[in-house]
Amino acid sequence: MFNWAKFRRAKGGIKIHICWDDTMMISDIVNITEAKLHDRLGLKQLIFTKGTVIIQDRAYFDFTLMQQRIRAENIFVIRIKTNTIYKSV
Repeated sequence: MFNWAKFRRAKGGIKIHICWDDTMMISDIVNITEAKLHDRLGLKQLIFTKGTVIIQDRAYFDFTLMQQRIRAENIFVIRIKTNTIYKSV
């Protein structure tokens, strides 16, 4: 179905990044990429509208991106990388 989604010799793979609008009960952004493309590049560092709840994996652990989302007043949950050095304030 997606001839451009080369993964292995006999397999193809895709990743789907979706932004779900809870009030309309429909997705307002759907982005389909090749499986081999890094997750963080899937939505190209997209900053969402105020109040958007973002749930993401460790692949998106990027302090610059987090700062941009804080400024945009997004709400986000992210898994921390195991080698991160931090201090609770």
